[in-house]
Order: sequence, then structure tokens, then C-alpha cells
Amino acid sequence: MKIEQIMLTPTKAQVFINSQVLNRDLCRNSVEKLCMNILNNEWRLNNDAVCLDKDGHLINGQHRCAAVVKTGISVPVILAEGFEKEDIFVIDQTIKPRNISDFLKLNGIENNVAMSAALSNMNTYLCEVYLKKRVHFLSPSAAFIEYKKHCGMQHSLHLIKKTRLKAGIHLFPPTMATFLHYAFSINNSAGADEFFESLSTGSFLSDDAVVLQLRNRFIRNKTEITSLNKRDTMALIIKAWNITMNGRGTKLIWRPSVENFPTIYREPFKGMYSPEKSFGMPE
Repeated sequence: MKIEQIMLTPTKAQVFINSQVLNRDLCRNSVEKLCMNILNNEWRLNNDAVCLDKDGHLINGQHRCAAVVKTGISVPVILAEGFEKEDIFVIDQTIKPRNISDFLKLNGIENNVAMSAALSNMNTYLCEVYLKKRVHFLSPSAAFIEYKKHCGMQHSLHLIKKTRLKAGIHLFPPTMATFLHYAFSINNSAGADEFFESLSTGSFLSDDAVVLQLRNRFIRNKTEITSLNKRDTMALIIKAWNITMNGRGTKLIWRPSVENFPTIYREPFKGMYSPEKSFGMPE
């Protein structure tokens, strides 16, 4: 067996891809993750080798090769040649990559599991509003960069926990509320506190309040067979906040088939993100 470090160029990666005879189906999401690692300069040489069998067929590393071809950027890898062709069936069966929660914990961030989910909700919003698409991979290291920009979400997390305990009923995902409370509080901290207090407990609400409409919608959602998905839930909360803040409109309506995803009132992240700039990149 021959093992060496090489520079995996797009040309060489395509040759390896073309050499495949038997391999798993290519996972587009995995390729996207690797592309983002390469583009964000997060690629690191490791001991997981690109492997060829004795006949020169690629049996491990197709996703890395596909990412190099897609990005057009060469990366260093370990190349191992000389495997038996049957070895493909025992490669990568026990590998579990570190996720965002693991990365936050390793960097000493408290509430790492909840904060990971809150950052994912923030990523969902940023993708909808700034990239105009629903899927955008956020790597663990990129998520950590975003956390350092928005560490105020820890305060929001504690407040949402406290409010949920006071309410005694769970009407919406707490990690989504963590992100949204943080986003709302950037321009109106007291208003954000009151909004989620009212939404959770029903206090401070008049009969015509849009927050009461939202609260009743969430209560009905608890008993309906077809429940709101996370995207619709986030959009409804944002629309209710916008109506509450700008004083225009009295009826809460969200029509995803004909409306763009709502932008938060006064756009708290304006200037921080754009379609040309990947999330998680340093300023």
C-alpha cells in the first residue's frame, strides 16, 4: 500500500471521480458543506484519506473530490492506494463529525445545545431574507463566528426560559423565540420583552391585539392534525412583531405562496449580511 500527501486539484479530482466503479450515491448536502469549508478557508488536512483500490478505482473521498471540482480550488489530502475493492464496504461506517453544539461546547459556550439551535434559526432567517433561499449550510466554525457577533442571544435564551416557565404552556419553539427576541431587542429591548411576555402568558393584551391573534393561532395549532411548520411559525411571529411596532394593520395573515419571507421591523441585521458574503466569515 502507498500513502502520500498530495494536492488534490480539480483536474485530478475529476479523474478520481471518473474512475469510480462502485460507491455510495453522492450526497449533495455533504458536497455543499465541504464546498463551504473550502470557500471559507476552513479546509484542514486530516487522516481521512482519499482511497483508491488496486485497480485505481476511487473507493473513498468522492464528496471531497466533487467539492474540489465544484469550487475549482485545490486542497491538500492524504492519498492511500492499494486497497482491495471490497474494502469500500467498511470505510466511514463509524465516523461522527462534530456538530455546531459540540463546537460551541469545546469553545466554552454555555447552553451549547440550545444556542446551537438558536444560531440555526438565525441562519434560516438570514438565508430567507438575504440569500433568498431556504438552504445554506452553516459549519460549526462559522456558527462560532456568528455566536461571537451575536452573543447577546444568551440573555434572550435566559429570558425565554423564564417566560416559558411562567406561562406553563409551550406554544412555540424556544430556540426560535431566543433568536427572534434577540433580533427584536436590537432596536427595541423593552418592546421585545413585552412582546414575548404577552405571547407566552397572554398578559397585557387587548381584544384587538395582533399578538392575541398570534397566541390564539398557536393554541389552535396544539390541537390541529396539520401543524404549522417552523418556517411558517417564524414568519407569523415576525409579522405580528412588525404590525405591533409600525402600528399598521390589524389582521395577522401569512400567505407563503404569494409573499416574500418577512423582514424584521427596522431590519436589525442591515449591512451585516449580503448575497455576496457568506455567513460566518470574519468582518
